[in-house]
Amino acid sequence: MRRRIVSLSLTSILLSSHVFALPPSRTAHASNGRTPPSASSSAPPDLKQIGWLDVRVSPLFDLYYLARRHATSDAQKIVGYEWLQEVVDAVRQLERDFGGRFTPLWSILDANLMDCRDAADAVRLFAQLSETREFRGKQFPLRAGALRLANALSVAEPQFRKLVWSKHKKIVDGAARMIRKEFKPKEQDCLAYISKSLRLGAPQKQLPLYLVAEAQYPGGFTYLLREGGRMSVVAVALNEGTLMLETVLHEAIHSLDGVGSTGAQEGADAGSVLMELRERLRKAGVAERDVGDAAHLLIFIQAAETVRHVIDAKHKPYGEVAGVYEKLPRVNALVPVWVAHLDGKLTREDALTQAVEKIAAATKAASSEKSNAPKQP
Repeated sequence: MRRRIVSLSLTSILLSSHVFALPPSRTAHASNGRTPPSASSSAPPDLKQIGWLDVRVSPLFDLYYLARRHATSDAQKIVGYEWLQEVVDAVRQLERDFGGRFTPLWSILDANLMDCRDAADAVRLFAQLSETREFRGKQFPLRAGALRLANALSVAEPQFRKLVWSKHKKIVDGAARMIRKEFKPKEQDCLAYISKSLRLGAPQKQLPLYLVAEAQYPGGFTYLLREGGRMSVVAVALNEGTLMLETVLHEAIHSLDGVGSTGAQEGADAGSVLMELRERLRKAGVAERDVGDAAHLLIFIQAAETVRHVIDAKHKPYGEVAGVYEKLPRVNALVPVWVAHLDGKLTREDALTQAVEKIAAATKAASSEKSNAPKQP
């Protein structure tokens, strides 16, 4: 296996709630032992033949994301997982070092873990990271915390494999089987539907999809590779049944879009509906945060409706089940409008026009209400 240490400038990294940019891809270990096609290959792979999604199961990723989930707990001590305590403490220290749970610096660790078969590999790779990393003019500690994490993973790995992995493997293998059974036969139909609905270009490379049993909220993460590749991580425990398929499609749309919530681009399709929605909202005077929320909400809607239209007509959207639509009152006027468009009741132009008008009015009203609210003494 080829080894490469991640070396990237974080000044151009994109970040949304679960979209991160990464450095160029490298040879990565897949659960089936296959090596992904090289980014420098002269001929692009025939994705219709080999499939777009490259579903992977990795014990190391599963252990790592299990620790990241436990690190979000309010309890300082992990009862029943005492052997995991040092890993969790190492993750929490990195959260402090990196300035949060979802900052771009985490992408360095995930990128390197793609090259690791086990924690011993992580120790060797993390030991070669730079001492610090600069991001937006500030230096962040990197190597010491990353190496502490890798050493902790190495100590915890035997217990994880003995006590947890067999159960987790059944969970992720079950999800992988569902994806192969329910999604793979309709993969091209889903891609065609998404491409037509959002005017997104067809993928040029496979999307490595790591399935893990548990992870921190929101349970889905996509990493954008600078040469055009992508990789995603999806937690099975947070996404059961057809919600798993919706989450996979959600991350897939992120990978095709290539845009973070700030609107900055990384291989983005400038002619996509997502980009058009962003630009129309900006011209209407909508605040940038609301622009990002609206674009992300469109991804939620499109992923859910793709499952409903192509795979299972009885599917209940994650946005309804998890209350996402209700949590975004400033932009959720987009939901019925875009659903009506996908159901053939509105043209795309009418849907976008109505959505922008309603979102601009809602955000203006919300901002006015906030400014007129009495100040607390």
